[in-house]
Amino acid sequence: ELVLSVFSSSALRQYEFVQMRMNCTDAQRYCRENYSDLASIYNSADVTELLKIVTKSADYAVWIGLMETLRSEWKWSLGDPAFYTAHDLLFRNWASNQPNNGSYYCAYMSQDGLWHDDNCNNQRSFICYNDSSKGFVFVQQSMSWRNAQSFCRANHTDLSTVRSQSENQQIQQLINTGVWIGLFRDSWEWSDKSTSSFRNWFILIKQNLSWSEAMTYCRQNHVDLVSVPSPQIEQRVMNVARRASTAAVWMGLHYYCSMNMWLWLRGEVVCYQNWAAGNGTRAHDCREQRAGAIQSAGDQRWVSLPSTIRLNFICTNSEP
Repeated sequence: ELVLSVFSSSALRQYEFVQMRMNCTDAQRYCRENYSDLASIYNSADVTELLKIVTKSADYAVWIGLMETLRSEWKWSLGDPAFYTAHDLLFRNWASNQPNNGSYYCAYMSQDGLWHDDNCNNQRSFICYNDSSKGFVFVQQSMSWRNAQSFCRANHTDLSTVRSQSENQQIQQLINTGVWIGLFRDSWEWSDKSTSSFRNWFILIKQNLSWSEAMTYCRQNHVDLVSVPSPQIEQRVMNVARRASTAAVWMGLHYYCSMNMWLWLRGEVVCYQNWAAGNGTRAHDCREQRAGAIQSAGDQRWVSLPSTIRLNFICTNSEP
């Protein structure tokens, strides 16, 4: 199998593409011996830069520095290393006997300022951090932890980091209910030990749900059903879809009958498209809602199906 490595220079965080056959361990060793390490990724802009480098040279997968460990640790959503000292990363203000549930992966602060672990799908108000104002923002709207993270990243900087007792007290003074903070538990780490919390997963869910049920599941547990705005993204989605147990897999594509057009869930018009013959190009009966799926085998083109059909589906963890 052809394996490639991508590495970053830590001083400037520049990426370079290395076209060599290696397994992950050898790729890591090569990058550490010749450069800094396998690539760490901090945000969507980094993904864009990597894709510019890789897609010019190859259509296959490349190694990055994200590796699963045997331990699960609590980390902050805001992964910028310039934001922390070593001491900041160690601050915790757990309530007695907390965290106490190995199945909970997110943390909230109660009105007394103490922290608790909780189900990430629960709906809570939350605290954003805004780097421009160097302050905290209380958002009363209730969301899952993942959706709160996306909201903060889109409108401020990130879910709040709490680096000291002083910051803990600042947040406590803002809230009148339990709120999500930016602390989450994760078993993945970057090869260079960077603090980046960025993940760009596409997740195949092997449950058979209707399109609207699949959308609800993704929004409660991840970010949303996957969008496919480009051939590069489509190739990744195809790779995930091949493992499905149904003939097609729901995407975040739906038909607006009143406008006779297809749109992605995030409101984007469908510019790039890859419909199978006879699909996606004609008006549909408005008495039946339709949605878009990608075939899990063959040439894996897109198909228009009644949204009540129950299929596997693909969620994304990427913020808009």
